[in-house]
Amino acid sequence: MIICYTDGSALNPHGPIGWAWHDEDGNEKSGGSKSGTNNIGELTAIESAIESHPGDEPLTIFSDSEYSVNAIKKAPQWRADRWTKPKSRGTGRDEVKNPALLDAILDAIERRHGSVCVKWTESHVGTEGNERCDTLAKSYAFDVRRNAKPHCMTPAGDKAIAESTALKS
Repeated sequence: MIICYTDGSALNPHGPIGWAWHDEDGNEKSGGSKSGTNNIGELTAIESAIESHPGDEPLTIFSDSEYSVNAIKKAPQWRADRWTKPKSRGTGRDEVKNPALLDAILDAIERRHGSVCVKWTESHVGTEGNERCDTLAKSYAFDVRRNAKPHCMTPAGDKAIAESTALKS
């Protein structure tokens, strides 16, 4: 079984952001953008972790983002409902946030031969993999802010940023 940790970080509500994954073999990857939300960073890290671990061996991903873990569990139904969900109050439907990333994660899970399980882990309690990802994601966000590292997102992450930016305008 492959164990992988992921994290996203936003220095401000709309960026800059960083994301990272780290596995128990010491492999890791990080990236970021000058704009975006923490949730976009969290989901991008999960997408990248799945894409970076192809094969038959089961993959367990630990994320400290309850939003991400819950959204991935609900994503198959939301996809079937054309990326809408019941309104939290009243009747009708709301659009799901970050559908491009959730769609990319579902596609990556479907392409992978081995199983994928995404689980929640508590943050900032000394779990080595989680702490490493936190450090990598924050560091990348700070480096992007000072132009020391380039923009590095998955195509779905870029699309999620564009969609979230369009919602603000």
